[in-house]
Amino acid sequence: MHHPHPLDKKLNREIMNRVADKCYLPANEMFRKRIEESHGRFRMALSLTGTVIEQFRKFRPDVLESFKELVATGGVELLAETYHHSHAFLYSEAEFQR
Repeated sequence: MHHPHPLDKKLNREIMNRVADKCYLPANEMFRKRIEESHGRFRMALSLTGTVIEQFRKFRPDVLESFKELVATGGVELLAETYHHSHAFLYSEAEFQR
């Protein structure tokens, strides 16, 4: 799979739009329905990186809003997460170990 350079805004936007429409929005809607149908007995935890939150703000604020709506149900706990996931191990095992 091709991973775009962080500065390739056009490609980042295209990928975010595809993933938002095919994954994030349908999944969040499904989770919201499960929470409501179970009267709050269905509960879950989510973890979002700072990087993905930035991308939502920039390209898809509707997706960020869907996560806020999930949390507002009271059935979702947000877990602590790193700001970004390092890919240092792809370039240098020593750098990754450090």
